[in-house]
Order: sequence, then structure tokens, then C-alpha cells
Amino acid sequence: MLPSISINKNLSFVLCMFSDLLCGLFLLSILQMSLDSWLKAFSIFTLGMLAFQIIVMKLRGMRLISLSFAFVVLSYVFHFGQIVFVGLLPEYDFQAFNIVLRLDQEYLKLASTFSLLVISLVVAGLVLVDRSPVRHLSTSKGSYNNELCKSVGWVMVITTFPIQVYLDILKASLGLEFGYLATFKTGLPGIVGDLGFLSYTGWALLILSYSEKKRTSLLIFAFVTTYLLLTMISGHRGHQLTVIIFLSLLISRSTLKLSWKRLFLLALVGFFLVSIVNAVFYFRHLDEKNVFQFLPLLFQQIQLHPISELIAEMGGTIKTPTLVMQQIPSYRGYGYGSTYFLSSISVIP
Repeated sequence: MLPSISINKNLSFVLCMFSDLLCGLFLLSILQMSLDSWLKAFSIFTLGMLAFQIIVMKLRGMRLISLSFAFVVLSYVFHFGQIVFVGLLPEYDFQAFNIVLRLDQEYLKLASTFSLLVISLVVAGLVLVDRSPVRHLSTSKGSYNNELCKSVGWVMVITTFPIQVYLDILKASLGLEFGYLATFKTGLPGIVGDLGFLSYTGWALLILSYSEKKRTSLLIFAFVTTYLLLTMISGHRGHQLTVIIFLSLLISRSTLKLSWKRLFLLALVGFFLVSIVNAVFYFRHLDEKNVFQFLPLLFQQIQLHPISELIAEMGGTIKTPTLVMQQIPSYRGYGYGSTYFLSSISVIP
């Protein structure tokens, strides 16, 4: 059986690299297909690659409930969610904006090919890393200092969370009054937002430091999650979902050991969370925004298929690499890696 089989990092790396080579050859061979045929072929192949990579990661000994798995799966969802829906479910009624059919089809093919190869190479890197130092997250003495975690966590939360609250209130008021796009024009330097976002690192440290006191740790998690859900009223969802997923994985490894009963309860909570996220998507496009408009949208999303709709909506990230490949080098030259350095100084006012 699968759980009893394991492979070392060298073999898993070779399997990933060999599959990446075949992946590249296959993707190049289907570039000349018509868009409809390409969408179907690419969708089937992408799902196969995801399944293969999950199996290899599992055989390597990596946990299904981990940041590595979450990163890989979400990368597929964000980049290829809409492609898979359009390719395999052409009659699907998109409630969200269907970006795939509005992009230049040649650049869409190239960007999707590039993105799938990059994600596959990332997986090869993940299985090559030795898992033993991070295999278990222990709260015993020596794995980390609880008191130090607690002190640093509280300092970070006290000094940076008020900044985050101020930014969230500002964005919510701008979004409710002027619309979603206005939330990107707060007039504040980027470093302010970066400082505020550091508060979630503080909350994560507190969850870890109080892991032996399960009630306290769970209360902190519940508070932060509730707060993040409330801030979605501004229309922003990406950062909130990322933090919620990260904290959920953290607490499942440090505090709350998952059983089938708890997995079922988490699935129900996740279903409700996805319904809220979908309702926020439509809510932010309304001219008049108040709780009386939001509640009917929420009930409507609960009755529909929120999981598939969320995947379809968030699966339009392929737009970004498509537009980048379309504009470089036609409108802007190659950066040759300079963006890695320049991005580090972007926080300077």
C-alpha cells in the first residue's frame, strides 16, 4: 500500500526531473493545437502532473497537511483553475469573470507552459530538501523557547497590529464608499502595510508559545481568523486567505491534532468560509454596500457550489504571466534578475 512505501530524496528528485522533461516535450508538442483542443489537452495533463507530484511528495515522506503541499496545490489552483474549467467543463456558467477566453491565445499557451514548468521545478526542489529537521513540530524544551516566542510575539502584535487595524479600517471605508479599486490608493507608503502585516507573524508566534495551553492557542486562532473574515468587507481576500491557511496548518501541527471528526468540522467551516469569500467578491461590485445586501448574497452562495466557484474565480492568476510575456521585451526589456534586488528596496518610502 502507498503509505508503506517510501523513496529517498535522490530518487524522488530524479522522478520529478524526468517528469519535468516529459512535461516540457509534451507541452511544446501541443502548442500548435486549436485553443479548444489545447485547453482540453492541457487541463488533463495538468491534473495528471498534480496527481503525480502529490504522490511523489507523499512517498518522499512529506505531510499532506503542510505548507509545502498547500503551496503546490494553491499554485495549481491559482494559475490553472479557470483553464481546467474552460477545458473540461466548457458549459460551466462562470459567475466570476472568465479571463481565459479574453487573453491572447498564443501568449496564454506560452504563459501556461512556462508556469507549469516552473511549478514542477519547484516541486523537484521541495523533494530534494531533507525533511528530517522539520518533520515534526514539537513543543518540548529545546525545539524552541516558549517564553522567547511569547515575548517576541506580544511585542510584534502590540507594536504592529494597531497599524494593521488602521489600514484595514481605512481600506474598508474606501471600499464601501468609492469601490474596490479605491482601496489600492490609501496614500500611505508601502512600508506601512509591510509593518502591519508583520503582526500576523506575531500572532503565529503566540499560537506556538501557547500550544501547551490549547484553549488559549485556539482562542488566539479564532480571534485572528474572525478578524480576517471581517476585513474581507473591503473586497480584499488574497492576504486573508493566505494567513488563514498558514495559521490553520500551524495550529494543526502544534496544538490541535486532527481526527476524522475534526476534519469533518473543519470541512464545514471551510465550506462556510468559501461561501463568505464568494459573497465578498460580488458584494464589492455593488454600488450600495451594507449588511442587508451582503446577507442575501451569502445565503445565495451557500446554496450554490462555492468551492467550484472559488476555484474558477481565483484561477485567473494566469493573466499576470500572460501579460508579462506579452509585454516583454516588446514594451520593456528583460530584467535579468534585477527585480529580486529592486523588490527588496520597494518598501522604502
